[in-house]
Amino acid sequence: MSYCSRFLSCLLIFINQSLSAIKAQHIRQIRTSITMVTMVLAFLLQGCVGKLFVKKGQYLLTQQKVSGNKRLDSEKLESLFRQKTNNQIVGFMPQLYCYLVGERFLNRDKLKRELDSLSVRYQRQLNALDQASDEYQKLEIEREKKLDDLNRKIKQGNWFMRNFGEPPSIYDSALTSETLREIKAYYFNQGFFYTEVTAKIDTTKRLQNIIVKYKIDEAGVQRIDSVRYVADDPVVQHFLDSTKGDALVKKGMRFNRDNQVAERERIERLLRNNGYLTFSRSLITINNDTAFAWRYKVSTTIIVRNPPRGKLMAYLRGETNFYIAESGEAATFPDSLERPDVTYRYSRRNFRESILKSKMPFLKDRYYNQDHIVRSQVALSTMDLYRFVNFNYDTVSGKANIKINAIKLPRFEISNELGAVLSFGAPGPYVNLGFKVRNAFGTMSIFEVNGRYSEEGQLSVFLPDSIYRSRELGVTSSLTFPSILIPFGLGTLFPSLTPRTRFSVSLVDNFRPEYSRTQLRFNVTYTVQPNSRVTYGVSPADISFNWIPPDRINAKFFEFLLQQALERGDARILNFRNYVTTAFTGFYAYNTIIQNNNRRGDYARLGLEFGGAAPTALGYILGQQAAFADRNSSNQLWGLQVFRYYRLNADLRRYFEINKKAVFATHLNMGIVSPWATENASNASLPWEKYFFVGGPTSMRGWFSRRLGPGSYYPTVDENGGATYFSDQPGELMLELNGELRQKIAGFLEGAAFIDMGNIWSVRDDAARPGAGFRSDKFWREIAIAGGLGIRLNFDILIFRFDMGAKLYVPNDQYGSRWQIQNLKLPNPFSTADPMYNYSFGVGYPF
Repeated sequence: MSYCSRFLSCLLIFINQSLSAIKAQHIRQIRTSITMVTMVLAFLLQGCVGKLFVKKGQYLLTQQKVSGNKRLDSEKLESLFRQKTNNQIVGFMPQLYCYLVGERFLNRDKLKRELDSLSVRYQRQLNALDQASDEYQKLEIEREKKLDDLNRKIKQGNWFMRNFGEPPSIYDSALTSETLREIKAYYFNQGFFYTEVTAKIDTTKRLQNIIVKYKIDEAGVQRIDSVRYVADDPVVQHFLDSTKGDALVKKGMRFNRDNQVAERERIERLLRNNGYLTFSRSLITINNDTAFAWRYKVSTTIIVRNPPRGKLMAYLRGETNFYIAESGEAATFPDSLERPDVTYRYSRRNFRESILKSKMPFLKDRYYNQDHIVRSQVALSTMDLYRFVNFNYDTVSGKANIKINAIKLPRFEISNELGAVLSFGAPGPYVNLGFKVRNAFGTMSIFEVNGRYSEEGQLSVFLPDSIYRSRELGVTSSLTFPSILIPFGLGTLFPSLTPRTRFSVSLVDNFRPEYSRTQLRFNVTYTVQPNSRVTYGVSPADISFNWIPPDRINAKFFEFLLQQALERGDARILNFRNYVTTAFTGFYAYNTIIQNNNRRGDYARLGLEFGGAAPTALGYILGQQAAFADRNSSNQLWGLQVFRYYRLNADLRRYFEINKKAVFATHLNMGIVSPWATENASNASLPWEKYFFVGGPTSMRGWFSRRLGPGSYYPTVDENGGATYFSDQPGELMLELNGELRQKIAGFLEGAAFIDMGNIWSVRDDAARPGAGFRSDKFWREIAIAGGLGIRLNFDILIFRFDMGAKLYVPNDQYGSRWQIQNLKLPNPFSTADPMYNYSFGVGYPF
C-alpha cells in the first residue's frame, strides 16, 4: 500500500473512532458529513475495509474458493459454504457500506430503553381495560405492532440498514469446519469415498481481512458392481424384477446417493400406481457393500420390507363421491346423482356430468393408481371453475374409497388494469377492463370480454419534428370449453391431456396520422397439455378482415406508397386497401419456469402459420379460378386483397440463477415469413401484422420501436446528413439475441445491465430499400448491437422497468463508422434529437 493510502486509511480509522466521542450541538449534521466522506474514501480503499469496520481480534471474510475439483462443479461446492461473504460488485461492497452508514444513526441502547418503557406503559393501559372489550383487542394489536417494530430495529437495524445494507461477514472458524464436513459428505454421496478436503486460511492481520481456500483431493470414484432386489412380498418382487429396465441404479454407474434416493421414489410410485395406496418409501432399505478386493467397487442391495404388523396390500378402487359446493354458501349437499363409477353430491345441478367424468381418468382403473389421481386433480383444478379441488381416501375391506371436495369460484369476475407506457419521451396511458363468466350457458365453459384503450408516443414520416400519440381501441370476446369440440365424437380421444377449445372474436380500431384501420378477427384454437410443461395448439381457422376506407388514409402518405410501388416495385401499398387474411396455425410450447418467478428454467415456443389456402380454394370452388390460377394475378376475391404466405417463428428463453440476488436471462428470437405461389414482385407482399419488426423496449433497446433494419439499409437522410428513424421497417427474416444481468440492489430495487444483438432482412433484394436483402456471406456484419443499463422496481405482483439503451454497433454505416462507442454521451431522455440513445419505460421484465 502506498504512503498516501496508508495516510488515508489512518485518517478513516481516526474519523470512525472519533464519531462516538463527538459531543457537539449539531452532532447529527456532523455525523452525516463525516459518514459521506467515509463512504467515498472506503470505495478508494477496498483492501482496508476490514481494518476500518471490524473490531480488534476479528477478521472480515472477503473471499472463499475451492480448488482441485476436476469432476464436480465448483458452483455446487460453493453452495455448501456455511458462511457467506458480503455481496461484491466488481470488488466493491456497497451494501456493507450502506449498513455501516446506517449503523452510525442507530442507538440500540436507546431503543432497548424505549422498548422497556413502551412495554410498561402499554401493560398499564391494558390492565385498566376489560379483556373481552374491543378496545382491549385494538390496544393489544397496536402494542404488538410497535414492540415488533422496535425489536426488528434492535436485531436487524433501522430501515436503511435492512433495505439497503448487509451486516459484515465476520469470519467464524466453526463454520469453516462445518463447511469441510459438508464438502466431504457431498463427495462421499457422489461416489468419492476417499476424497480429502483441507482448508487454508490466509489472513492479513494489519488489514484484518481473511481468505479461505478449500483444497480438494478427489482420489478415485466408486462404481456399482451389482444391483439386487429383495422383497418380502412375492407380488412386489415381480413388480421390481419386471421393471429393472427403468431402474435409476444400474451396474457400471457411478455410485450416487441422489440416484438411490430417486430409485426409492420410483419404487414407491410404481407400487402406488398398482394399488399399494399405503406403501411408504420408509419400507425400502438400500445396503451398499464395499468389501471388495478392488477398493472402487460397490454391491447394492435394495430391500422392500413388509410393514412391522401385517403385509403389503393392493387396494381395489372403491366408491367415488364428488362433493360440489357453491361459492360463498354453506356446504350443503341435498341432492345427488348416482352413476356406476361416481356419485355427485351438490345443491345445484349446474354442471355437465360428461365433462367432469372426462377429467377423471382414474375412474377406468381397477386398482388404486396414484398417477391417475394426481392427473385428475390437475385436470379439475385447471378448468378455472373451482377455487380448490381436494382428494381424500379411506380404506375399507380391501378397497380405496375416494372423496373429492370442490368449491366453486365466483361465477362473475371483473378485472381492471391502468398504466402508462413511455415511448419517444411521451407518456401514454392504457386501460384494460375485463369481465368473466364461469360455467357460461351451463356448459362449464369460460366466457370473457376484454376491452382495451391505449395511447403511445410515435414519430411520423410526415411529422418529423413532433411527437403524436397513436391510439388503439379494441374489444375481444372469447368462449373456452374444457374439451376438444370436433365433429364425429373425435374430441373424446384426448380426455387426459387437459384439452381446451377456444373461440374468439375481436374488433380493433387503430388511429394514426398516416391512416386509420379497423380489424375484425375470428379464431378457433385447440390445445392439449400432456403434462404441466408441454402444450400443443392448433388453430384451423384464423380469419382477419381489415378495412381502410380511402378517406382514412393521409393523401401524402398514399402518394408516397404509390410512388414507391411505381418506381421501385414496393408492394406495401397492398396493405392499405381492404384485405382478408386466413391462416392455419400450430404451436408447441415448453415451459419449466415457475409463475411470477423468472429466476431459473427454460421456455420455448415454436410456431407455424400457413395463410391464404382457404380463400384460394374458395375461389376455385366458386368459379373464380382466374383470380388465383396465374401466379402473377392480382390475388383478389370479391374485391378483397388476399395474401398467401407461410411464417415460422421460434422464441427461446433461458434463466440462470447466479445467486440469490442475481439472475442472467437470455432470449433468442428468430423467424422467417414469405409469400407463396407468387412470382411477380408487385404481388410479393404480406399482411402488415405478419412482418417482423425489431427495436423497442422488449427488443433492440438502443433503437425506437420497429425502427431497426432491414440489413444495412440506410433510412432517409435528414438535412444534416444523418439517418432518420421515423418510419416502421418491416422484414421477412429476423434474428435477435438478448442477454440481461439482473441484480437485486436493496429491497424492491433492482439493477440491470443488458446487451442486445440482432436485425431483420428481406428474403429477396428490395429495390425500395437497398441493402435490405439477406446475404449469407455478409449478414453477420449487419447484426446490430445495443447495450445499456436499467432500473426495476420489483413489487412481486407488479414490476416497473426503466431502461436506457445505446447503439454500440450500427450496421448501416451511420456517421461513417459502424462502431459508435466513441460517440456515446449522456443525452436528454426527453429529446428525440439524438438518435444514439433510446429511453423506454414498461411494466414487467422485457423477457
